[in-house]
Amino acid sequence: MKKIVSALVLSLLPAFSVAHNGNDGFVTISNFQLWSNTYNAPEIRVILTGDTYYNPSNCPNTDSYMVTTAMSEKVQDRIYSALLSAVMAKKSVILRIENNGCQSGRPAIMNVIIQ
Repeated sequence: MKKIVSALVLSLLPAFSVAHNGNDGFVTISNFQLWSNTYNAPEIRVILTGDTYYNPSNCPNTDSYMVTTAMSEKVQDRIYSALLSAVMAKKSVILRIENNGCQSGRPAIMNVIIQ
């Protein structure tokens, strides 16, 4: 019984924290804010609440993650839709953070997986 309870507790940990898996670029987050600039340039920003940011590219600003604009607008739109869905459903997500680049001086998001 103790092993089952321990396994259950360990399986719930990623939903309540920020965790990165070494240098593979994947980060699990929950309780985040989604910000989208629709005025000038299309930029999508993910702001964590009280957590530290995974910053493998040593970007100068570590106050949020930004979706990279190096991808097509169609791909950026899909990422935004996934992030918005996760916010509305209060789900955690796994972000793939670029290991060799920043977006607007912040760690760049390359992909999103809803948990």
